Amino acid sequence: MRRISFGGCRLTDQNWAADICYDILAEPVETGSVLFCEDYGVRIELIPASGTIEVAELRGITPSWRVIEQFADKLYRNRVTPAAARDVLEDYLAAL
Repeated sequence: MRRISFGGCRLTDQNWAADICYDILAEPVETGSVLFCEDYGVRIELIPASGTIEVAELRGITPSWRVIEQFADKLYRNRVTPAAARDVLEDYLAAL
C-alpha cells in the first residue's frame, strides 16, 4: 500500500492545538500476477500537542482517482477529524 500525502494543517483553540494530516491510500488490485488497477482510500491522522494520536483509515473506497481526489479535498477543506471520517464518507457516497 502506498500513502500519498494530500495535505495537512494545524487546528487550534484557546486551550488546545493539533496537527492533522490527510493521505490518499493506494492499494494494488491484482489478478494473478498482473496489476489490474488500484483501490483508493484515505487516512486521517490527528496529532495533538499533548494526548493520544487519533487515526482513521478508510480503505477500498473507489478505484477512481478522480473520486478519491475530490473526497480527500472535501475532507481537507472541511478539516474533518478521524472521529467524523466514516460518517462523512457515508454521506458522500450516498450523494453520488
